[in-house]
Amino acid sequence: MKNRRFTTTEGMFLLLKRLFGRGSVPNKVFDETDVDSAEPQPKQELPERKWLMTDEENIRLTSTSVAQEDAPPEVPDQCNDDVWNSILALITSVSKNVLYGPGRGLWEDGKFLLTYAPGRRSKPSDIDPNSKEHWLNVRHALYPALHCTSWCNTFLAWLLRFNEDFTHAGTIPQLFDLCSKIGLQVVPQKEGWTLRYRGYGEHCYEIESNGSTKSRVRSLIRGKAYIDAMELYERRSEMPSVVVFGQSTKQADGSWNEWHHTGMFLFREGRMHRSAADGYAARGTYSSSPMGWTEITPENIGKLDLCRYRVYGVRTNADGTYGDQTRPVAEVTFE
Repeated sequence: MKNRRFTTTEGMFLLLKRLFGRGSVPNKVFDETDVDSAEPQPKQELPERKWLMTDEENIRLTSTSVAQEDAPPEVPDQCNDDVWNSILALITSVSKNVLYGPGRGLWEDGKFLLTYAPGRRSKPSDIDPNSKEHWLNVRHALYPALHCTSWCNTFLAWLLRFNEDFTHAGTIPQLFDLCSKIGLQVVPQKEGWTLRYRGYGEHCYEIESNGSTKSRVRSLIRGKAYIDAMELYERRSEMPSVVVFGQSTKQADGSWNEWHHTGMFLFREGRMHRSAADGYAARGTYSSSPMGWTEITPENIGKLDLCRYRVYGVRTNADGTYGDQTRPVAEVTFE
């Protein structure tokens, strides 16, 4: 390209163009020849640029940003109000009518039935020390009974609407198998009998520690900290509504009674509750202890300092319900 002399006006304009770039000067449409090109460029019309927002736009943008900043994080697997109220009603009823013992729920005539005997209706010989098969208790009486794992199994079957698919008889498997296996499990035992149970694995998932337990405690179980009650309480606003736990407890001699207890933690609106069939069977006699149902608070959480947990959240459907919606929520009755 031949050297070209510019007028003062052209020179100033070219300088502005190079400083700010094409289209950077507001409301200016460039139509001169590009000085770095041998060929003239076609006229290009650029849209008018708005340099200032209107008051309405500014308010809308500001309110949107504030709303996004203030919006609470989404909490997974929260049940809806109707389901929550039905859970509370069930736990309240069970807590009033059931004591610690050998019982397991039955599915009978379209309902769950809680009995004293495991896997069948109760009979007087169940508490007769002279009978071949008996389950003694400190009250020397028959009553609707559950122990820790049978309560979790019955509760999950009711919550997830397993109904007629509920398996109750025989020994209950370890909680971790119950919450991780899917479908009917048939497990031959070395004693010659067969364990049959139906797992809830498609509805449950294990919740891992966020590390706060290990940073707070020194004593480990086989090299792992697992989760303590304080971590669960600190995370109560991000927990699913229903969390099933397996519990190990530290003994006075420093050893651990590993995974000897189960129950549920329930979370709602930043509050944490515990439901469990708490009791014992000393020398073959059940303690007849009442069901445990309490809110966990800063004042009483210290009672759980010696406990460590593995915990499983329970998945909700999109509408905040649980399980197969083609099946009804069954009634729970007592023998």
